[in-house]
Amino acid sequence: MHSLFPLLLVGAGIAILKILVGVGIATKLKKKPAEKAESQKPTPKPQALTLALVLTGKELATVQAPTSLTLDSLVTLLEKASYFLCTPDFNTTQSQLSFEKSDIDCDSEQQHVLVTIHFEHTLPLVQGKTFRNKLEMLHFLRKGSSHFEIKTMQPLSQVSGLSKAGFIRT
Repeated sequence: MHSLFPLLLVGAGIAILKILVGVGIATKLKKKPAEKAESQKPTPKPQALTLALVLTGKELATVQAPTSLTLDSLVTLLEKASYFLCTPDFNTTQSQLSFEKSDIDCDSEQQHVLVTIHFEHTLPLVQGKTFRNKLEMLHFLRKGSSHFEIKTMQPLSQVSGLSKAGFIRT
């Protein structure tokens, strides 16, 4: 009987090992379809957005429209801006603003110019979402934008009313 005891222990150990290995394989097999489902999630469709900045003519001396911008160039413009707004529907906002019919005076620190920059972002912007400050806006831009393009640059006849149109004063 004493000689059978080690064999029984070895046999029981092998049986337990087979069960554990079988459970481990079954667990791995169960996880694989879930992992495939996660990797097959559709990538979000980029959302077209407009970033509107208000700068002085002098701050725009070297900028032209239309032109592409790097993130660093955009950050520089955003840092200089006195007002900004990011929206998926800029046409509605633009209708609330009044513009001068003159050219941009690149020497003027008094003339305010509205610069519209179009870009696509992989994170959707919730309708009505506003950014409280430039830092929050920069964080959003760095999370999923790669191509920025200045579409228009128009002198504003006045800056009063920009806050009512949704712009954030900086």
